[in-house]
Amino acid sequence: MIKRQVKIGPIIFISIFVLTGCAGSVGENKPWVMPSRISEGNEVYPVQHVDGYIEDGLTALTVTSEIGQLTKIALKNNTAIKVAEARYSEAIANMKSIDAGIMPKVDIGVKTTRTRAGNENSGVAASTSQSSSGSVDLRIPIDLFGKIKVRRRAAAYEVEQTREELENTRIEVMRDVVVAVVDAAEQSQLQSLNKAQLETSRTSYKLTAYRYTKGQANIVDVLQQRDLVASLEQETPRLVAERQGALDRLSLLMGALPGNVATNGFQKLPVLPEIEVVVTPIGLLGSRPNMRALKAGVDAADSQLSSAIKDRLPSFEFSSSAIATLKSGDISSIISSTLSAAFTFFDGGVKRAAIKARRASRERAGTIYIEAWLNAVVEVNGLLAEEKRRITEYALAKARLENARNLHAAAERRYRFGASDYLLVLTAMRTIQQQERSLLTLQSSLLRAQIKLHTAMGGQIIAESS
Repeated sequence: MIKRQVKIGPIIFISIFVLTGCAGSVGENKPWVMPSRISEGNEVYPVQHVDGYIEDGLTALTVTSEIGQLTKIALKNNTAIKVAEARYSEAIANMKSIDAGIMPKVDIGVKTTRTRAGNENSGVAASTSQSSSGSVDLRIPIDLFGKIKVRRRAAAYEVEQTREELENTRIEVMRDVVVAVVDAAEQSQLQSLNKAQLETSRTSYKLTAYRYTKGQANIVDVLQQRDLVASLEQETPRLVAERQGALDRLSLLMGALPGNVATNGFQKLPVLPEIEVVVTPIGLLGSRPNMRALKAGVDAADSQLSSAIKDRLPSFEFSSSAIATLKSGDISSIISSTLSAAFTFFDGGVKRAAIKARRASRERAGTIYIEAWLNAVVEVNGLLAEEKRRITEYALAKARLENARNLHAAAERRYRFGASDYLLVLTAMRTIQQQERSLLTLQSSLLRAQIKLHTAMGGQIIAESS
């Protein structure tokens, strides 16, 4: 008989050499970085010249306690927030699942066997035997190349991404609640002003018609006054519908059916404090939660690419099992330990294609990140310009309203002294009412622009103390 002896040492050495070569052959992942032509500043995208666009800190926008109560209800019941919360919980559960994959796995098994043997035809009594066995299997994954670690890092970035998306959704919902309150209050005040205008126009129409019967006015003047009354009457249903639309949007934001929102507090525009614009263009990357979410998405895609690269490396696992058997009063046991390694020698290019797909996904995430930042800069620039425009228009409208009031006072004095009739007083009153409407519209537009500007820069909205 020929006996052959195999030496273990060379086999272990060759195995380590092959595995080390495998680790070096798959390459490394170079992290994604912001292109220098963009991250260096404002040479390509100049925005630093805009007034008020400076770097400091961003304070929260304080709203009234009544509006704060609405935002509190919206944060609790809004469906978009609930969806974002579910995504966040799902990401946390996924990360915990990966964490559990690093822990040892222990399986315990118990088996009992009862055997009855005999030949009844031969008259031999049947014999019965019983055996019991128990086993314990232990499996410990060995993360030699950090494959589990990089998957866990990708999952952690996904948790961060969904958390920032949740924060962004909350800010957007609070912003929309405040804007809806502004819209509802604006339409409510416009209805009051339209009612006053309609009353003044009807009085003017009656006076013009009376003057026509006395030969002091022509039919054209009467028809013009009648048309003015008709136009104001025609505007009333539109104002009612727009206010109802604002209240319906508010109900939707609060997760309620239309009509379930108290409207008593929406008769006047809310008074908001002055909002400071204190973020640089590059600072939007850190101040806006949606940008932080997209950056976490880029980091997650980067880690997923690293995971796909490491998937080409061998996998190691240590396993051990112990089996004890009790049969006919005798106990026997078997204990074994195994260190296993698995390496894909040929897969037809599946893993290489997976790496290419992950690399393309990372580039796509990075491009979306840059595009979102550029859009954010354009959005803030536009809102800054709109705010500046509305402030100027509002100041001019206030001056015109003051002039209209002076004109009305002068017309009243002339009427009292008999220098003119009352029709000029009514005309001056209509001018005041029209300027009041313009001023209200500009004030509402300014409030909306300031609210959107504040949240566009990543600012929070909080309620004042009751």
